[in-house]
Amino acid sequence: MKSIAPFSALAMSLALPVFAQSFDENGQGMGACFKLAEGEEADCVIGIFEARDEELNIVYGAVLEIDAPVGESAGVHIERLRAAQRSWVQFRDLACLSEAGPPLELPAINFEHYFCLDRLTGHRVKDLMRLGALNE
Repeated sequence: MKSIAPFSALAMSLALPVFAQSFDENGQGMGACFKLAEGEEADCVIGIFEARDEELNIVYGAVLEIDAPVGESAGVHIERLRAAQRSWVQFRDLACLSEAGPPLELPAINFEHYFCLDRLTGHRVKDLMRLGALNE
């Protein structure tokens, strides 16, 4: 079984540059987008969510590389993780549609939809990082 330190270091080294794009120097995240000129807010909010989604993909990929827990085959472990991730993405998308409604086309986007996507994706990244640490 691999140790926790290599996963944590790998995941953080890959994810931190992406995650850093999600927040301004004051840690304001998407709130900072509304300090921009009118018309630039939508691109900023979408860009932050896209950076968070990229972070999710990086961490998820790192978790897939970790050894399976003792007593479970690697193939079963990976299939379980993939099924869980697919289900989670469907949950996130439906939950955000339910919470905020569908995203609209630029320039009139539904900001609440993207806030929800960003929030839930951030939680999933943390969950996957904990899972990676537990399975090592």
